Amino acid sequence: MLTNFICGFLFVTLSIIALAEDIPEECRPKPPPNVQKEVCCKIPKMMSKDSDIKNVKETMISCTEKLKNNTALFSDSAAQKKTPNIKYLECMEECVMESAGALKEGKIQVDAVHKMMSDFLNGDEAWKPVLDTAVKNCRESSLKNISSEAVCKSGSHQLSLCVMKDLYLHCPEKFWTDSEWCREEKSRVEKCSSLLMGVNSKM
Repeated sequence: MLTNFICGFLFVTLSIIALAEDIPEECRPKPPPNVQKEVCCKIPKMMSKDSDIKNVKETMISCTEKLKNNTALFSDSAAQKKTPNIKYLECMEECVMESAGALKEGKIQVDAVHKMMSDFLNGDEAWKPVLDTAVKNCRESSLKNISSEAVCKSGSHQLSLCVMKDLYLHCPEKFWTDSEWCREEKSRVEKCSSLLMGVNSKM
């Protein structure tokens, strides 16, 4: 339950980031021309149970309520409604990670994150070396990528971005669709600084 909950939130958050950030056009998801978009890396389905969806909604409502009055988390561009910025997304993810037990006293519980992701990947042996390397590499790099202007500085957001990007780029062969379009997408994600999980969606 915890695994599907936080991983499901993560994918939603990354999709929002792809739309919200000032990302160069070449780094945005592009569906293949005139065909249904391929799923390049067959990552397990998130939130397959009604209980998972219910938990996500409840936690999102709770975290939204907690953050709604923090003016530093919203841009000033909208005149009559608040528009969340990257600071808001960082704090929202930090709140969700804390609710899931993956963040304590402002510090990421790396072992908990690793177990959570392993469960999410169904403990498949093909994913194990990929996940081990991703968590190891991203643990320190995520802390280095926290902006000095960030309101929430645990690195939850940065760690999630880094791990999910590594999982996509090193997707095991048996889960990878080796098409020309997917190879191009993989190359694009590799060169772009932001992880755009829209590349792995049928949307």
